[in-house]
Amino acid sequence: MIRSNVPLPFLFRLRLRAGFVAGRAGACQRRLWETAATALTQPPVAASHPDDSPAAWQEFVASYEQLTDVLCDAARCGVTPERELHYASVRRWFNRRYECVAHRVRPRLQGADAGIRTDAGRRALDSLEKILVHASLRELLANDRGDLIPRVAGISQAIYDAPDA
Repeated sequence: MIRSNVPLPFLFRLRLRAGFVAGRAGACQRRLWETAATALTQPPVAASHPDDSPAAWQEFVASYEQLTDVLCDAARCGVTPERELHYASVRRWFNRRYECVAHRVRPRLQGADAGIRTDAGRRALDSLEKILVHASLRELLANDRGDLIPRVAGISQAIYDAPDA
């Protein structure tokens, strides 16, 4: 092989660089999907003691706004690994902390069967819990029958009309 101090042609360097970047992007995309799949399979840990503090309510409202943001983004622009991760983290928060503030929200939700027990002795799901039943954002949007936006609007009205303290 003969070596010279002549640099590689520009287009050849550009093609090498583009191939390198594309390979890294594919690896990052695969890693994001794997992380999203792992996050979706983790079991939720529930906390069930009621918390009437204003800080708990503000944390709940902030988490609900994150949920609506990710739902709207996914409905408008499609499901991405980043949105799946965001949905998984918000869903995990709701699975852990919703019961702490649910006593303030359930009576105001339209169509919520907050006090009614099912045949198995368990309480029926309210409209917010019915949205969070889906393990992934892709599954939630696939099972939408066109009523997701009105349900979210009704839940939002119940949450923003609920007393703050």
